Amino acid sequence: MKKKRNFVRFEKEQEHEFKMFIFMLVGLIISGLLLWLTIPLDEVPREIFIVFFWFFGDRMFEYLFITRHELRQEKRLAGRLASIKVNFSDTYEKPHYTEEQINQLYAELDLEQ
Repeated sequence: MKKKRNFVRFEKEQEHEFKMFIFMLVGLIISGLLLWLTIPLDEVPREIFIVFFWFFGDRMFEYLFITRHELRQEKRLAGRLASIKVNFSDTYEKPHYTEEQINQLYAELDLEQ
């Protein structure tokens, strides 16, 4: 049940990120148009639109080149977690590992014994 909650939380985060991307894109376009329309005006009113333009551009750049890679990786990991298949046996059998196999497992996990 916890896996399902984590996956639902991830889906909501991804939906939120997409909405923020759309918001940033629309904001960048609107502030760019307003900046272009205010070319004949004095510098003081244009500064506001320049700040908005840089804000939306910075947020969009961060989303496209930094956050999006992390979201893809989280989605890939969530997909792997969702597709895990666990087989339970009716009887418990203690695994018989040799000392060499145990050391190899610890080495793969990069843990100290």
